[in-house]
Amino acid sequence: MENGTQWYGPDSNSCRRDQHGDQQRGDTFTAHLTDPIIVNGKVVAEKGDRISGHIKTIEEPGRVKGRARLELVLDQITTSNHMYKLSTEPFIAVGGSRKSNT
Repeated sequence: MENGTQWYGPDSNSCRRDQHGDQQRGDTFTAHLTDPIIVNGKVVAEKGDRISGHIKTIEEPGRVKGRARLELVLDQITTSNHMYKLSTEPFIAVGGSRKSNT
């Protein structure tokens, strides 16, 4: 997938969770493309096609310092005709800094 390909999700009901309802490293998720993927002028995946992946890293912010961090890796995309295995760099999201009220 090209850098900048947009997708939405993970769907809240599609994430595998532990017994307490929390997500953990290795848990899987599904999401959907917000735009088609076009390679060499040919549409290879349509808007709405399903993507699945897993959580590579999930870190809670520290009480005093630190930021939350989430890394998602996409593993496959399923179209109406094919299932493609993916090899991607992780999508990384880092939470904003905490500010003290003191």
